[in-house]
Amino acid sequence: MKRLNPKSETRSGYKISAEMKKVWQVELDILAELDRVCRKNNLKYMLFDGSLLGAIRHKGIIPWDDDIDVMMMREDYEKFRKIANKELKKPYFFQTSLNDDLFRGLGQIRNSETTAIMLSEFNRKANQGIFIDIFIVDKLPKSKLKRKIQKRRCTFMKSLLRFQKVYECHETHSVKQKIIRGLLNVFYGIVGYKRFFRHYEKVCMKYNNTDSDEYNIVEYAYDDRIIHGEQFMETIDYDFEYMKVPGPKMGEDFLTDYFGNWKKFVVGNDDHGNMFFDAEKPYTEYLEMSVDEIRKIGEKKWLKKN
Repeated sequence: MKRLNPKSETRSGYKISAEMKKVWQVELDILAELDRVCRKNNLKYMLFDGSLLGAIRHKGIIPWDDDIDVMMMREDYEKFRKIANKELKKPYFFQTSLNDDLFRGLGQIRNSETTAIMLSEFNRKANQGIFIDIFIVDKLPKSKLKRKIQKRRCTFMKSLLRFQKVYECHETHSVKQKIIRGLLNVFYGIVGYKRFFRHYEKVCMKYNNTDSDEYNIVEYAYDDRIIHGEQFMETIDYDFEYMKVPGPKMGEDFLTDYFGNWKKFVVGNDDHGNMFFDAEKPYTEYLEMSVDEIRKIGEKKWLKKN
């Protein structure tokens, strides 16, 4: 069975620590499990965002990245959501806002025997194992006015959903935040959080049955970047570390529209700078700690990475 070289190494002028290699290995194992389930059930997924850039430019994970991103069309994602609990065995867990105590505008597959705690959204009830992201692709309306209206609705609804889940993560609260929390408690007590989230998803997928050929990751971040249908309808396999993983056949065109001059190397920070990783211990061992205690452990652990 192929695995990453566990030793630290330098790629593209950036030193990857042995600790990060352990995190990468967990993520690649999760990706392999997703790939197995999708191929078995004839579901289409593909590399996305920084992971697609990594596959084309680096033949693997971007050296300074710390996660793996894939995308699914809404239809395939909904099919995957229905079979995930049956297909994924321990330690893997398919996490959404409907089956765990957090807000995410995407799906995540986590390894429950590891740890990836986002300190800015520390939530002791949710699964916080190392994960890969599954972004959901929905169509955009052709009309600029309808697009503007949908974007505003999605942004507002997302803020209400997210606030309810991250309120307790903050150490102090302003009077305004307390008032908002009180009003939301009443609102969700009547409507129900999951019911409101399902309504949010309906707003996100409102135009999927139209003939529009423009798409976006509406549920996660309704930004101004547009994905053109022709760029990702066909897939090919890309080298991704030691794996072969599907991505858009027109991957370079996709990246140009999404990132601009993606061929220029810009060494950056990882995507989750406030994330605490432990590839060898389950997140449950950290549940009784405070954010400050976890942060101190992280500082000691990662100071030794080089």
